[in-house]
Amino acid sequence: MNMEPSPLTKSAHRAIVLNAALWTAGNALTTGGFLNYFAADLGARGFSLAVLMATPELVGLSGMTSRSLWKWNGDRRRVWLVTTLVARFITFLIPCVGLFRQRVPTDAVPWVLIGVLVVAQAAQGIATTLYFSWLADLVPPRDWGRLFARRNIAALTIQLVVPILAAWFRDDAKKRFDTATLWWVYAAVFTAGGLLLLASVWPMFALPHLQTRPDERSSFNLGSLRSILQNRNVRWLLAHSWCLALANGVTQAVFFQYQIRVVKLGLTGYYVLASCMVLLQMVTSAWAGRCVTAADHRRVLFQSTLITSMALGFWCLANATQWWWLFGAFCCWGAFGAVNVAGPNLMLCQAPPGDNAHHLALFRQVAGVVAGISGILGGLWLDAMLGLSTSKSPPPAVGAFHLIFAVSWAGRAMAAFLVWGVRTIKEGDRIAEHPA
Repeated sequence: MNMEPSPLTKSAHRAIVLNAALWTAGNALTTGGFLNYFAADLGARGFSLAVLMATPELVGLSGMTSRSLWKWNGDRRRVWLVTTLVARFITFLIPCVGLFRQRVPTDAVPWVLIGVLVVAQAAQGIATTLYFSWLADLVPPRDWGRLFARRNIAALTIQLVVPILAAWFRDDAKKRFDTATLWWVYAAVFTAGGLLLLASVWPMFALPHLQTRPDERSSFNLGSLRSILQNRNVRWLLAHSWCLALANGVTQAVFFQYQIRVVKLGLTGYYVLASCMVLLQMVTSAWAGRCVTAADHRRVLFQSTLITSMALGFWCLANATQWWWLFGAFCCWGAFGAVNVAGPNLMLCQAPPGDNAHHLALFRQVAGVVAGISGILGGLWLDAMLGLSTSKSPPPAVGAFHLIFAVSWAGRAMAAFLVWGVRTIKEGDRIAEHPA
């Protein structure tokens, strides 16, 4: 079989890579660490900060409505475009919270920011599901691995540069300017990020508009859920995805506190470790991108998930005098590049052509909700255990971190072995010919 991509596929690759690069740059300036620092300056603390960090994953469940909206409207690209533009323009309201903060009670300011983020991320959850559904139908199944690997590598390349520059710019501005001016600095950065997000839409217009329509039974209800779950492979893949999300989420806030309070890791050291991780994710993404059979995807997903779970052992070994153990942890996390390519591809193999939105939403968005809830509960669990320890007893405090690490490690390893529940066609069959 000739595996050379068609001219259409090559054009799609170029547009999608450019879209990913622009979107990642804009996203780095409007979410993540930069947004968290902005929220902290607005007065977000404790619970409100935890909710803010979990919001993108929690409201991503909106992706479950994407298939119904597509059916109602009849035009997948139009629904994607509308929800994308809603998410982009709502993002421009984020800096307004800082500029007009004095018109809102101080305690309510962080919650206003969370409210804006909920609307933006809810629209983005729908757009993201339809985006990947569109790409999966546009590109031949044998090229899914190559396509999503290139997209992932483009995004990771941007992540090596933009977040570091944003953090440096913010820290430098905070030293140079007074508080009133700092809010305008934030506004400038958020505006630049919003414009990059808008620009990321443009390359997608170069892609063909596929006139497809989901199955008439496409509205999401218990009946359609039962129908999807009748597929044994779907059940095992969802078990893997949700188990991994639960195990990953429980340590979300715990890692941050451990590296600050126990390892005493500075910001520069963190970015060095993160850069190593991103570079390795580029390598493992390319490795996963070479998969062309369902058996390949299953093997890579199992191996890469198991490798990422081993990072928890290095976290347990790290302390203030032996912080370098974290190099091992971040190197293990480099395998997430393969996880993020092989997992969605394997789920796409289970969906009917042109009707994959619910499969993607269950695999990605529901897992995000699980991770968000788990992250909040993990932080509360740590606080409860640390509350039982006194300042005169450091070992019990460190033991609280290690207990959560051990639970997370077990959950991540279990997620890896759940992949083996997925049955595949014989090794030589191409996904394009025999979906798993």
